[in-house]
Amino acid sequence: MSVSAAPQPRWNERKFHFDPTKPRWIQILKIAAQMGAFFGGLLLSLVSMFVYPMLLTDRGFAAVYLGGPLLAFGVTFFLVHRSWFPADMPPSARLQVRLGIGMCAAFACAGLFGIVNGYRTPLVIQDSPMVYRRTSTPSDSKQMGYYVGTRVWPSSRDVYEVIVPRSVYANLDDVPVLTQGRITRRQIEAIPDHGMLRLLVGRGRLGVNWLDRVVGTNPHKRQTEHRGAAQADPTGRG
Repeated sequence: MSVSAAPQPRWNERKFHFDPTKPRWIQILKIAAQMGAFFGGLLLSLVSMFVYPMLLTDRGFAAVYLGGPLLAFGVTFFLVHRSWFPADMPPSARLQVRLGIGMCAAFACAGLFGIVNGYRTPLVIQDSPMVYRRTSTPSDSKQMGYYVGTRVWPSSRDVYEVIVPRSVYANLDDVPVLTQGRITRRQIEAIPDHGMLRLLVGRGRLGVNWLDRVVGTNPHKRQTEHRGAAQADPTGRG
């Protein structure tokens, strides 16, 4: 009478254990390196976004933070061999692992690019036309955010939303308030400019400018615009 072999646990039911045939400190270093690579990409990306926020259009932002992970996901099929996965791991789980690796790699590349692009680069004052302003709608009014849509690219009518202090937002009486939830790109391009928002912008060494902070508005240019409108229509009747 033969004794049947004990059933082997599935790949997701196996308990972690150190290999007794290898030095434990080497295994711990490998685990730490894997965890660092996994979370390091996200950390680099967050540092880049909050310390050196790149002035990207919506399409540029989507290409970096959405297209990048998808591209890296495809690259994993060439770099991460099938033999690296447990033999009984289903295809759906392998795809999730590949997607996670691709996202971490893409975020790491984007974060490194942003940091290298912005670190210790010269800062200049830039006056950008204001298009609209809006506020967030939190449950607590003390946590309300204030935003101004500006045209930070001289050759484009695309809009980049800048977070501004409440004191600056309150003095933008000439800038229309955006009330509708969604607005098309064509509608944004049709909105005329309303004064200038003064920004402190970093000249990225890799060709992408980044936003350091909001300085305020440019009252001289606003006065010039009003004076020009009055000269064009002395009666004030339009």
